[in-house]
Amino acid sequence: MKLKLLLTAATTLFVALTTGAIMLEAGERSSKTRRVTVEAVVEVETKNATPLTRDEAVESALEWLISRQQENGGWGPGHVAAGKVERVTVGNTCIALQALSKAGNSPTNGKYKTEVEQAVKLVVAEIEESDHDSLFISDVRGSQLQAKLGTYVDTFMAASVLPEFRGKMGDEESDRKLDEAVEKVLSKIEANQADDGSWKNAGWAPALAQGIAAKSVNKAAQYNYAIDETVRVRAEKLSRDNFDRKTRRFSAAGSAGIELYAGSSNLQAMQDSSNTNRRMVPGLKLQLTEADDEETRILIEKKLLNIAQAESDLRAARDAVVGRIADPKFVAGFGNNGGEEFLSYVNIGESLKVEGGIPWREWNSRMIANMTRSQAADGCWKGKHCITGGTFCTATGILVLLMDRETDKPPIDLTATD
Repeated sequence: MKLKLLLTAATTLFVALTTGAIMLEAGERSSKTRRVTVEAVVEVETKNATPLTRDEAVESALEWLISRQQENGGWGPGHVAAGKVERVTVGNTCIALQALSKAGNSPTNGKYKTEVEQAVKLVVAEIEESDHDSLFISDVRGSQLQAKLGTYVDTFMAASVLPEFRGKMGDEESDRKLDEAVEKVLSKIEANQADDGSWKNAGWAPALAQGIAAKSVNKAAQYNYAIDETVRVRAEKLSRDNFDRKTRRFSAAGSAGIELYAGSSNLQAMQDSSNTNRRMVPGLKLQLTEADDEETRILIEKKLLNIAQAESDLRAARDAVVGRIADPKFVAGFGNNGGEEFLSYVNIGESLKVEGGIPWREWNSRMIANMTRSQAADGCWKGKHCITGGTFCTATGILVLLMDRETDKPPIDLTATD
C-alpha cells in the first residue's frame, strides 16, 4: 500500500511540475506570467548607428571568426589581425566550434564544414596526446580562459561540444577517434570530481566553468555516451544546493561576487540536468512496471521523486532569475561587456526558452537588439574586462543571437541509466 501511494505521489508530482500545473511556494510567481520590464534591461555600448539584422550580424561574426582560424585548425584568443599567428588553445577552439555548430555547421555539412572538420580533429588530437589521469587535456597553462573561468575549462568545453559531432565526421575512422576522445575526457571528468559535485576549479569566476562541466556530463548522457550517473547527479545537486528558495538567491561561491554569473551558471546547470532527466523518465516508468521485486521498485521510485524535486527547484530558480533580469545592475554583470556576460546571457536564455512565454520572447528580442548594436564594424565583439579576446566574445555573441535556434536532437533518446 505504501509503495502504491509513493508511486502515485511521484507520478502526480512529476506530471504537475512538467506541465506547470503545480503552484510555486508562497511569494513566488510563475515565470510564464511575470513580464520583463524591457526598458530596464541593460543597454550595452552602441557601436553601430545602423545595426545589421540578426542574420546579417551572425554572418558577419562568422566571417570574422573564420578569418582568425589558425593554420592548424584551432583558434587563439583573437587579439591579432586576420592572417596573424597566435597561440591556439583548446578552450577558444571549442567555443568557436560551439558557435559554428549552432549556426548549422558540422564536419560534413554547412558553409564552414571544412573549417569545422579541421578544428574537431585538432581537439581530438590534443585529447589523444593527453595523459589519462589529470583533468588537463592539453599542455597550455595560464590562458585567459583558464585564469578567468577555471583551470580545467578547456576540458569541460571539449566534452560539451564534441558530442554534437557524433556520427558526423564523414568516415568510420574519424567517428571512432571522436568517440574515443569523448570517452577519454569523460573518464577524466569522472575520476576528478569531488564528493560535493565540483571539480575544484581555480579562477576568477569558476562558477561559470562549473556550469560548463555540468553541461558536459549531461550532453554526454544525452548523446548516449557512458557517464557515471553518480557524477551527473552530484553536479545537479550542487547547483540545486546553491539556490536558496527562501531568499530566492544563489550562492556567490566562485562568482567573483557577481550575481549574474552565480544565477546564470547554476540555472543553466539545473536546466541541463532537467533536459537529461526528462529523457530518462519514460524508461524509468517502464522499468517500474517491469520490476519484479520490492527493492528495485523502491529504488526507481526514489529516482522519480528526485527528478520531480529537481524540476521544482528548477522552476523556482528560473522564476527567481526572471525576477532579477528587470534590474539593470543584475544584467550588467561586472558593469561592461566581457565574455562572461555573453556566456551568462546564453545560460539564462537556454532555460527561459524551455519555459517559453513572455519572459523568453522579451529576453531574446532584447539581447538580439543589444548584440547587434554593440557589434564592431568588422563583425566581432571584444570584452572590456577579464575575457577580452575576440574569439570567445564573438563566438558567445553568435550564441546569444542564435538562442532561439533549435540544434540537432541527440541521436538516441535515453531510457534510463543504472
